[in-house]
Amino acid sequence: MIDVKNTVYRLKNPDIPVKVGDFFSLIIQTRDRFGRNCTRGGDFFYTTINSKTKTKSNNAAGKITDFKNGTYEVLFFAGWPGVIGISIILVHPSEAVDFIEEIIWPMEKRIRWKGFFQRKRAEVTDCSFSKTTLLNKCNYSHPLALGETAFYCDKPNVSSCDSLSWLKSDGSHVTGLFSKIYSSYQLPFMKFDIYEEPDITGMQERFIQTSQRWVLDQ
Repeated sequence: MIDVKNTVYRLKNPDIPVKVGDFFSLIIQTRDRFGRNCTRGGDFFYTTINSKTKTKSNNAAGKITDFKNGTYEVLFFAGWPGVIGISIILVHPSEAVDFIEEIIWPMEKRIRWKGFFQRKRAEVTDCSFSKTTLLNKCNYSHPLALGETAFYCDKPNVSSCDSLSWLKSDGSHVTGLFSKIYSSYQLPFMKFDIYEEPDITGMQERFIQTSQRWVLDQ
C-alpha cells in the first residue's frame, strides 16, 4: 500500500526551461512504508499548480497518466508567470478505489432515501431502487424512465402510496460499509499535501526547480 511519506516526485525534464504557454510534467513514484517502489497503479491523486499575489490568485489542475506500475506522470500547462506551488493530494489509495468499485458501486441499494408521506398524518418510510419486483411496496416505476429498474418505498401504515410528498437522501448505511475497510488498511481514505504552497516572491520569465516549488527566473 502507498505511503505518502516515502513517495517521491521529480520534474521530468528539470534542465529544460519552461516558458509561459509550455507544458511540463511531474513524475510521481509511489512507495510503500518500507521504501519499496509500488508495482501497481490505481491510486487516486488530485494535483494542482497555484500562485498568489496581492491582487489575484491562479490555479490549474494537472492531467494524470497512470502507468499501472506505481508510477504516474502529471502534465501541467504553464499559463502565467511567477512563483508557483504544486499540490499533490492522495484522495484514495488503490485499495480504497478497489473497495469503492467492487463493493460500493455494485450495491443495488447503495443510494437510499427517506420518503415523507402527507395525508391523514405525516409518515416516513425507507425508499430505494430495485431491479427485481418487490411486493407489498409502493411502486413508482416508469418504463420510459428507468427501464427494468423501479423505485420503491415501504408502505406507510396510514397514508396511501400516492401521498408521497418529498424525499431525503440517506447515506448512513454507506458510512457503515466504509468502516469495514478501516480494520484492514491504515488510513485508506486520506488527503495529504505533499507540497506546501509557497508565497509568491516575484514575477520572472521561466520555471526552474527549487526544493519544494518552481519559480519563474529571469
